[in-house]
Amino acid sequence: MNQYSYNTNVESLFATSFVESTLDQIMVIRKNHKQNFKEVIHQALIGRKVVTKYNKGKTYMIGGVRWDKNPKMTFPDVKIENRDISFAQYFKNTYGLEIEDLEQPMITGMLNGVNVPFLLVPELCFPSF
Repeated sequence: MNQYSYNTNVESLFATSFVESTLDQIMVIRKNHKQNFKEVIHQALIGRKVVTKYNKGKTYMIGGVRWDKNPKMTFPDVKIENRDISFAQYFKNTYGLEIEDLEQPMITGMLNGVNVPFLLVPELCFPSF
């Protein structure tokens, strides 16, 4: 498949799936492009803007897909010293959001004007047009 074919597939995916989460988009691509799904997902998502379901709907630009990370991954809990918390537990505690797919890859996103990438849960991100 050539570059033009990828772009055509990507554009048609986004034209028909504006209310789907980024995870939904990843799953559709994974189903339709079993042999090279990571490459097609990269083409489809990198550089796209997403808005989060939390955090007052901030907009991020996707910089990458982290296949080695998922919502079960932990990070230091700022509320309780010497304790780690998973992304899934953090979103449940902080925003009341239950993450359904604990195996989904994480995506990296950049806020405008901030040079530090954020790890985002695709299930909680939606395309911003």
